[in-house]
Amino acid sequence: MKKHKSITEQFKAIFEATPSPYLILETDAPYFTIVAVNDAYAKITNTSRENITGKGLFEVFPDNPEDQNASGVTNLHASLMKVLESKKAHKMSIQRYDIPIHGSASFEMRYWGLQNLPVPDENGEVLYIVHSVFDVTEKVLIEKREMTALQQLRAANHNLYKSNKELERFAFVVSHDLQEPVRKINTFGNMLKTRPGKNDGDIDLLNRILQ
Repeated sequence: MKKHKSITEQFKAIFEATPSPYLILETDAPYFTIVAVNDAYAKITNTSRENITGKGLFEVFPDNPEDQNASGVTNLHASLMKVLESKKAHKMSIQRYDIPIHGSASFEMRYWGLQNLPVPDENGEVLYIVHSVFDVTEKVLIEKREMTALQQLRAANHNLYKSNKELERFAFVVSHDLQEPVRKINTFGNMLKTRPGKNDGDIDLLNRILQ
């Protein structure tokens, strides 16, 4: 006879198989102990349910010590506290939050979209917090590359504009500087044409100069 699973066991199986990455956290600030992890979350963060369940969120996911500007722990902690205080969901802006590489002291750069949702009890108090994440690393890096390329293009266009302006100024100066010598040559040439004693070859040469 097939044994039926309890509601709790069924919910656990459904939660663990949910395709979106989720953690369920205790409300024991500042630790926010991890009480449940679904498969999608474990996969996307390179962890395992067995290794992180029962540990504090920031014990498992500390800031990257090699990133002096790391703000992941501070920002996520602030978001979780807002959920406890307001008893409302809080969606964070895109956040860089590097994750530890399993079996190594190094971290892997990641960017995330994060949302924290309260699970109320019958009195409306926050019983648990559902921590939802989605990995946007590839999207952010593509946008950064596109922004860098755009900035480089703008810089190249600016440099080209400056070069063209400098060339225009140079051409103006050269043209202006040559006007007086050309005028003098024309004046002197015309004077020579009117002087007597020239042969046809001299006149032809002067005409060539004055053209």
